[in-house]
Amino acid sequence: MKEKIKKYINIITYYFNYYSISLLFLSLLALIFVLTIILVGTSEFESIGSALWWLIITLITTEPGYADVYPQTALGFVIQLLTIVLGVGIFGTFIAKILSVFSINIRKRELGEMTIHHRNHIIICGYSEKTNTIIRQLLNEPNESKFYNNIVLVANIERNPYLDYNKVDFVKGPIDDKLTLKNAGIENANAVIILNEDNDDSTTALAALIIRALNRKAHIVAEASDAENKDYFINAGVDKVIINNDISSQLIVRTALYGNTSDIINELLNNEIGNEIYVGSIKEKDIGKNYLEIFEKYKNEKDISVIGIKKEFEDESKVTLNPDKEYIIKPKDQIIYIGKNKKIGFYHKLLNKLI
Repeated sequence: MKEKIKKYINIITYYFNYYSISLLFLSLLALIFVLTIILVGTSEFESIGSALWWLIITLITTEPGYADVYPQTALGFVIQLLTIVLGVGIFGTFIAKILSVFSINIRKRELGEMTIHHRNHIIICGYSEKTNTIIRQLLNEPNESKFYNNIVLVANIERNPYLDYNKVDFVKGPIDDKLTLKNAGIENANAVIILNEDNDDSTTALAALIIRALNRKAHIVAEASDAENKDYFINAGVDKVIINNDISSQLIVRTALYGNTSDIINELLNNEIGNEIYVGSIKEKDIGKNYLEIFEKYKNEKDISVIGIKKEFEDESKVTLNPDKEYIIKPKDQIIYIGKNKKIGFYHKLLNKLI
């Protein structure tokens, strides 16, 4: 209830500031129109254009509009004095209102009190030691491979830690709070990453359940601390569950057995260095070719290595790494490839969109 009242107060304040500026501007225009008619009517100026220009310059500079033109009647002098006084008051108030609106918006952005109106954005729920790396990677992603326009952080922290980034907005509040998620524009989000802030899978799963109820189409990736809870996340509508301890443990084992495995994985998942993993659409003329032909063609033409196929079915997708060389490419298939961090001539997406 308290949050709703706060939201309505913010809306009323916003519209008051907006319309008060508009009212001041319209009042100024009305004043200029009336004074112009009066000046022309008392023969101070030969035309409406001359009187209008004199009034505008006098309002803005508080000096008579023409250095060699002065009012010829008592009414003209009164109008000039009134114009100078009102010019200072109206323009001063007008500028102060504009600065006030900017100041309020900056303050709201810092405290996470803004209502987000983005579309096709990506929302990060939760703030942990992983958040900085995730946001840095998202911001560093080349524009041609982005499937999102903006990043919104939802976290129950005091201030926006990313004020210096125009593409990162902040909404303060619990990640499992419906109103907070709505303020973050969850209905129009393209993808959602839910971080396990305090190793509390129940909060993360509840957040996923609410998010899925508010947005049926968003791609949701959730972090979990216990593999036994994976089914609960799937039932809550999560597309992919990342078990944080499992990944690190498996990486440690593979590195111990085969040396530089950790260096390989780090390069493939880090868009700041070397090669990365992408998912790309297949050209229509390549449908019907086998995997070996596709591998050789794209290696020769694009200098990329096709390592797998993503197969699309009616209600799910399946990834096959290192498929049989005779596998025939089908119309809905996509290629999984390793390539350098650059545009290679056809559409591609982040690995996160795949997993």
